Parts: sequence; C-alpha cells; structure tokens
Amino acid sequence: TFLDPVLMREFDRAKRYKKSLICVKMRIDYFADLINTYKGESGRQTFEEVEKILKESCRASDFAIRCATSNAEADSKDVQSEEFVILLPEISLQEALRMADRISKTLEAGRFLVNGRIMTIVANIGVAAYPGDTAETHDELLAEASRKLALAIKARASRTAKAPATNTDDGVERLPASA
Repeated sequence: TFLDPVLMREFDRAKRYKKSLICVKMRIDYFADLINTYKGESGRQTFEEVEKILKESCRASDFAIRCATSNAEADSKDVQSEEFVILLPEISLQEALRMADRISKTLEAGRFLVNGRIMTIVANIGVAAYPGDTAETHDELLAEASRKLALAIKARASRTAKAPATNTDDGVERLPASA
C-alpha cells in the first residue's frame, strides 16, 4: 500500500534528524456502509467532503492516507469501517492532539446531505508519537496508533451505549459509534 513506504521514509527521517513524527489513526465506522448504501453521486460527494476536511486540516508537509479496514480488523463483522492514517512530521504532540480534536469536531459538526437525508459522521482517533511512545520502528509507531485507536473506540462505545445516536430532535441522522 501507499502507506508503508511513506511511513517508513518519514519514520527514518524523524529518527535520523532527531525530529518528531506523529501518527494519527482515524476510523469512521459504517462509512463503507454509507457509501455502499447511497451509491453514486451522494456517496461519492460524502467521501469527497470527508477528504476535503482532512486536506484542509493538514499542513503541506503532512500525509493523509486512506486505508480500508478489513472485517478482521473491525470489532464486529457487522461494522464496515474506513480508516485514515495521517502522518504529521515535525509537530508537537499537543499540536497534533489539537489537530485530531479539530478534525473530529469538524466531522461531527458537519452536515452531509446523502440522498435527501442529513447525516453526521463520528470519527474515533488514536494518536502515537515518536519520540515519546515506545515505538522504535515505523511498524511499532503504527501499532501504537492502532492500540490508542482501539482505546478511543472502547471509550466512545461505553459512553454511547447508554444513549445510542440515531434520529435526533434536530433532524440529523447520526451514524452510530461502534459498540
């Protein structure tokens, strides 16, 4: 995949020049289902809007890469997810966390028109840092971001289990968080 050589190159560069590299792993559950259910123009437009939000949130030196999640990686065979990995070279962990939070809030605040229905998208995000976390290789950095993503998914599921998001008073249909 495109991610592997880019991650390896950026990790090696960070290590060689003693710079930071942040790996952000973002998962949007049910996004593939949304695209498949509302094929054609609506699904494509929704995906393009998500890509636009990511591009606008990133600097010119950052890399935002889409990685489809297999059922083996998803928590449930019923959940079809899309994952994005964002590599942020030479940024502090605090700045990266603010960026990740901004992306999440922008997606959740967004109103996506899909086949005449207004929908929002919920993202779960894990952030790993080099140096800072225990990663000594590019694979370990990605694994750490995946581990933190799993913690974010678990935390969100436990918070939303009491009140699952579906149709709300504001007329917006929200994609449910993974459980």
